[in-house]
Amino acid sequence: MKARAWLRSLVIYLAALACAVAIAGWNASRFLGAKPEIRTKDLSFLPTPEVARLLAIGHDSTAAKLRWLDSFAYFQLQLDRRDDTVDGGFGGGFQRLYDALIELDPKFEPFYQYAAMCTGGLTGKDHLAMGYLQRGIMELPHETGIWRHIAALLVQQYRYEECHPELLDAFFAAWTDAESTFQEKQIILIWKANMAKRRYKNLEQFAYWQDRLRDATPGSTMCEFIEGVMRDQLARYGENELKALCALYQEAHGRAASGLDDVMTEPLLRARYGDRSPPWAPVMRVGNGYACRPDPYGLNYALVAGKPVSPGLTRERFRYPLADFNRNIESRAREIGYRPRSIAELTAISLIPPTPPEGGRLIMERDLVRVEYPDPSHPRLERDQLLVNILEK
Repeated sequence: MKARAWLRSLVIYLAALACAVAIAGWNASRFLGAKPEIRTKDLSFLPTPEVARLLAIGHDSTAAKLRWLDSFAYFQLQLDRRDDTVDGGFGGGFQRLYDALIELDPKFEPFYQYAAMCTGGLTGKDHLAMGYLQRGIMELPHETGIWRHIAALLVQQYRYEECHPELLDAFFAAWTDAESTFQEKQIILIWKANMAKRRYKNLEQFAYWQDRLRDATPGSTMCEFIEGVMRDQLARYGENELKALCALYQEAHGRAASGLDDVMTEPLLRARYGDRSPPWAPVMRVGNGYACRPDPYGLNYALVAGKPVSPGLTRERFRYPLADFNRNIESRAREIGYRPRSIAELTAISLIPPTPPEGGRLIMERDLVRVEYPDPSHPRLERDQLLVNILEK
C-alpha cells in the first residue's frame, strides 16, 4: 500500500512538473527570436489633480510614484513625436501629468525637475518649466538642485545676465538666503563665477545642458535624451565653424575649398580663433599640423555641395520624417484592413518611404520601417566627455 501511494504521488508530481514546463515553454515561445525594444505608449488616462487624489484613496505618494514610473514610456514616445497635445482639456500631456503628480506628492523633488525638463527641454515651453521650478522652491525652499535649475534657465533661456542683471543679482541673493550653511552659500558664489567661464560663441545653452546632465542618472532615458541634445548642439556648432573657415578660405584664395583639409591651415585658424581655438571647435592638432575633428556622432564632417555637413546630425534629423512615415503606415493599415509586411508592399499602396542619408538602408521589421547604418569610424562623444572640456587636450 505504501509503495502504491508513493508511486501515485510520484506520478502526480511528474504530471504537475510536465504541465509547468509546458506552460513555461508556451509563454516563452512568443519571445524566441524577438529583439529588445524600448517601450513607448501614449497617456490614455490623464485625471485632473482633484480626481487623481480621489482615486489614490489615501495612498497619494505611492500612486504618484507608480504613475510617474509608468509615464516614462510616454516620455520615450515624445522623443520622436515632439507633440504632447492631448484631447480633453487645457494643457499638454506633460502638463496634465505633472500637475496631478505634484498634487499627490508635492514634497518629491524629482517631480519638479522632470516636469521642467519635459515641458521646457523636450517641448520647448520654457514658461511652463519655470512655473514648475518656482512651485518647487515654494514647497522645498532649501532644495539646491531646483535653485540651480532656475538659475540656468534665467541665464541661458531668458538671458538675464545680459538683459536684467539687477534681477539676476536679486535671484542669487534670494538663493543665498535660502541655503542653510556657509559652505552652500559659498558654492553659489563659485557657481555664479563659473557661468561666465563656460560660455562659447554659438553654444550659449551648452552650460545649461551640462548642469542637467550632471543631475541625470547615467544610462537613464533622461540622460540619453540630454546627451542627444548636446551632440546636436555641438554638431551644429561644428557646421557653423567650418562654414566660417570655408568663407575665410574663399576670401583668401578667390575660390571655394575642395575639401575640409584645405581650411585646416594655421593662417586661417589664427584668423578665426587667434592664438588658441575654443575647446569645442571642430579642429584638432595632428603632429605639426591640424585636422578636422570628427563630429560628435563619430563620423567625419564632409563638404556637400560646398557646404560643411555633419553626417551624424543628418542621420539624427532623419529620425523625424521616418517616424512620421511609420505613423502614416499605421493610418493606412486601418484604411485598407491589413498591414504591409515589406517595402515592396508599401510602394504598391503608394506609401513611398523617405530616402535615408548616405550609407543608410531601409528595412521592414515588425510592421515598421527602420534604417540601418554602417558603424561610425570614430567613437561618439559620451556622457563623461560631454561634461568636461576634454577636447582641448
